[in-house]
Amino acid sequence: MQPHDNLLKLQEIDTIIDSKRHKKNNLEAQKELEKVQSDIAKLDSLEAKSNDTYKQRKQSQDRIESQITMLEQKMKKEQDRLYSGKVSNPKELGSIQEELKHFEKNKDGIENDLLEVMESVQEIEDMLNKIKARKEDLSKKSNELEGKVVEQTAAYDKEIEELLPKRDTQASKIDKSLLAQYDSLREELGGVAVAALIDGLCQGCHVQLPAQEADRIASSKELNKCPNCERILVP
Repeated sequence: MQPHDNLLKLQEIDTIIDSKRHKKNNLEAQKELEKVQSDIAKLDSLEAKSNDTYKQRKQSQDRIESQITMLEQKMKKEQDRLYSGKVSNPKELGSIQEELKHFEKNKDGIENDLLEVMESVQEIEDMLNKIKARKEDLSKKSNELEGKVVEQTAAYDKEIEELLPKRDTQASKIDKSLLAQYDSLREELGGVAVAALIDGLCQGCHVQLPAQEADRIASSKELNKCPNCERILVP
């Protein structure tokens, strides 16, 4: 085995570990969970605004109902006067009748206002019920996704943990100064510091090296790097 073959084997292990870490950090279930949680947050905001509107509408309904009650009390009082027999003056009786017509007209207008407010209250209640039902569905889905994320994360953690001793064993076969250079290159080059040279082609950047350069590297026992991507080449 050539001295730098150990580097290539270490790179293979690190690439597998990096891949598992990437998958662990980019779980589809996690993305779905974040979307569901975002939807729940939006529904929470909508629910809060709708509740505020509902309270305002209910206050309006209570106020209008109070107005109608007061008006009905006034109408009853005038009706009692009209039919009590205590008022005999035709002019005064006519005045009471006109007042009653005025009250009735006002009452019709206020009752129309009340009907509109009650319809609005009902619409908000219906919407709040739909929001509540949707939130319950999303909360259930969120719980399921949270469980899936925990399960998948634990599975990747276990796989990575099982690979780390193998990685340490392979790293122990490499000179410390070379290992330090390898780790530094990995950080600079997106995790891949070593690449195989196959038929003159760098497997790191997929650039074809000149034949003379490829032959030199293939026969060399020194540390060689790809002139294009600066990765350590192992023929």
